[in-house]
Amino acid sequence: MVNAGELNEKEVGEVLGISKKTIADLLSLLNMSNRTQELIVSKRISYPFLIRINRLLNKVEDDNLRPKVEKAMIERTLNGTIKRISQVDDFTSAIKKKGDVIAKKIVSSPNYTSFQAMKETGADDIKTANQIKNGINWTVTIINKAIKNRAWEKLDNNGQTAVKNLRTKLDQFIK
Repeated sequence: MVNAGELNEKEVGEVLGISKKTIADLLSLLNMSNRTQELIVSKRISYPFLIRINRLLNKVEDDNLRPKVEKAMIERTLNGTIKRISQVDDFTSAIKKKGDVIAKKIVSSPNYTSFQAMKETGADDIKTANQIKNGINWTVTIINKAIKNRAWEKLDNNGQTAVKNLRTKLDQFIK
């Protein structure tokens, strides 16, 4: 539908009832190697891993390096060196910070880990900041529900003490 020029990604998404981003992710898989596409068909590697690996590849600037990084990331995933999607995301964050230098290390050093890449580039600080932000957003959502339901009055002494301790810690964090 998209390649025929009849519909754009957004329109295809509307017809199929899925987001434009999902359509873009699916279409981007067609840019991956034949070997990787065969792994998709045989279900030897999961869709979420492939999407994240593809997003990582989009951060690699050198077109000649991309297939090598793809192969290295697929191998790491298949052999269990990469077990969690967050490890792919960590490599992506490191590449965002230091570019193809990190991509070349992924290719040349099979034992190079996402942890090493994060430390080397300082991207671990960004990850920590994002975790703090996400945790705070979650906490604010819960507190808003608690306010709406007048939950303070329903907390026992231990619960109220825990909330007061949180307030103290937040004051320390902000200073």
